Amino acid sequence: MKIDSEFGRSRGRSDFDLAMQIALFFLCLATSALALPWSASHLSVASYNDQTLAVFETPQGLNYSLSPFNTTGQIRPVGRYPVVRVANGTWHLIYVYNRSVNILRATEPDGPWNLVFGTGALDEEVALTPYSSGKWGAVWKNAMGVLTVGFSTNDGLSWSTGSYSYGRPNSSLASAYTNFTHPSMAAGGQYGCILALSINDTQVLSQIYDGVVLLNVSGSGRPQVVSSSDTVAFLTGSGDLYISRDRGGNWSAPIKLEPGFLITDREGEWLVVTNSSIHRSTDDGLTWNEESTSLSRAEQVHGSTDQLFVLSNGTVSRLVLSLNVTAPLVLDSSLVMAGTLIVASQLEVRGDLILMENSTLNLTQFMTTVEVLGNFTAAGRLLIPTEGDGTIVLIKFNSSTGNFTEISGAECSTVQLAQSSLSVTYGACTKSPVPLWLIIVIVTVTTVAVTAGVVLFVCFRSKIAPYHDRTHYVFDKKEPNVQ
Repeated sequence: MKIDSEFGRSRGRSDFDLAMQIALFFLCLATSALALPWSASHLSVASYNDQTLAVFETPQGLNYSLSPFNTTGQIRPVGRYPVVRVANGTWHLIYVYNRSVNILRATEPDGPWNLVFGTGALDEEVALTPYSSGKWGAVWKNAMGVLTVGFSTNDGLSWSTGSYSYGRPNSSLASAYTNFTHPSMAAGGQYGCILALSINDTQVLSQIYDGVVLLNVSGSGRPQVVSSSDTVAFLTGSGDLYISRDRGGNWSAPIKLEPGFLITDREGEWLVVTNSSIHRSTDDGLTWNEESTSLSRAEQVHGSTDQLFVLSNGTVSRLVLSLNVTAPLVLDSSLVMAGTLIVASQLEVRGDLILMENSTLNLTQFMTTVEVLGNFTAAGRLLIPTEGDGTIVLIKFNSSTGNFTEISGAECSTVQLAQSSLSVTYGACTKSPVPLWLIIVIVTVTTVAVTAGVVLFVCFRSKIAPYHDRTHYVFDKKEPNVQ
């Protein structure tokens, strides 16, 4: 297979050219090329089945966008620190504004949203989580600055509140009542709901109902707790990851990663996303693989194991880790692929299509030309259809940069990455009736046999010559006896 490119062939590039290309790629990735058309100061994301809802705080209020994120709408004209969660198809949203906390409920991600709870609170960060069938928990600071919890046992239709009895009376961490930041909640613990807090230079994980401390670790920053089934993961602000496989009863030794953002949406699969890499585990945290990326100055990262939403410098970006296009799809924003993109139907990207260096573009089920209205950045691995006739235009775009590091597909085909299109030309292969490997074996064996015969003849010629060289024969010249 061959590849032709107006930007240079994929093989034989100098180290300098490759380094420059990588540098330009990461520079492109760090700019607005991957940005969604959303400006925000805070962001929250929740997914259920094939639906993903992103809620973000803007100067105009709380806005939202629902996959495939072609449009945006408004939930409330005002609101700060939104947190959206979903369980069994019921969506909940908590936020604060003007010294009050409000909880909304909806049965569809695009609403309508109904106010189910509201009370006085400080305009600071809040937390929310489902933790059992029909049960929800929430945390905020009340109007006096005291840590307050809310509970619902009827799937969020009604809520009750109470002050949080954190720790024991002689606990030196009693200041948690008022002096806490970065609350994070998840299912776990003996009573079903656990809470992570940052208190001065201490990271604390405790049960909600009785205040029993499950973990108490020195350090600052944003702690995070996430659970999946009976596994609970606690990531400290310094990047130490603790894992419990019995809902918080026992904990592993800390796994040294980096400060980042902890994400899971599948049982056994976890992500820790940092500014420089994605740490991934597919065996419930037993082993971790690191994948390089570039998320410089990431302030918040939310999402799933398939896609990430990154808030940086007031702009929300979407980083797709896995996408399988099996039905016609139109994206109004740029698409950045850090994993595998399988295109088996019509795809139109009304922005840039950026492939990261570890990505795979799978076009083996190609149906129709992919339309990219912006720039196309080629990188990683390309899989083309194994069969075809003539020249097929795989992707059309406005301009392109980069090149693929590996191409797999049909033999006797040529892939061309031009200024405005990616195409493949299929040619006829002249195939021998005898497999090439068999020809090589026959030629090798014949050559060895002939060589061995010649060597044997030369070495043993002196011994066999008397019997085969006529000059060594002496005829009897005795005259015949004539009577």
